[in-house]
Amino acid sequence: MQKKLSPPLYKVKNISGITNLASGELCLILNMQDILHYDFNKAITSAAAPQLLPTDVLSYKRILVVDDSITTRTMIKNILMNTGYMVDAVLDAEEALVKLKLSHYDLIITDITMPKIDGYEFIERLKTDEMYSDIPIVVMSSLPAKTALKKLSRFKIEYYVPKDNFNQVEFSQQIKRILTKYHI
Repeated sequence: MQKKLSPPLYKVKNISGITNLASGELCLILNMQDILHYDFNKAITSAAAPQLLPTDVLSYKRILVVDDSITTRTMIKNILMNTGYMVDAVLDAEEALVKLKLSHYDLIITDITMPKIDGYEFIERLKTDEMYSDIPIVVMSSLPAKTALKKLSRFKIEYYVPKDNFNQVEFSQQIKRILTKYHI
């Protein structure tokens, strides 16, 4: 059975978890998606450079999109993937919690109005769990920003995206800003 690494080890590149072998020994599990996505040519040419460019670093970021609307989920996933991010998209918070146990994410984008577990409860669970509390969260909702942010004020939300006034350029810039902020 695969287990996710605990902080701060879960941020180790190309490792997705740990498991016990039949002999009882611990074994690290490689994250093949990260390894296959890695651009070795870029790494070789940038090795001589003093530091990686933010776009190089950002291309390895994993984002989880949680929204019960297939239209929104697909649109956001496509925008982010076309920018170069690795993206998983799920229907609800329950699916998201399962995904979070299996993989590390650098950013979570979530709706508020969802079946079963709403966005408020989902965010509260994340922010009160040591394993996920440091993952930045972007809220994307059709609820008025004032109403939603007031209810979320005790938790640190990086950015609020109104669904009814969605601006793709601004959204992409904010995602890059947030991921750059948390990379350093």
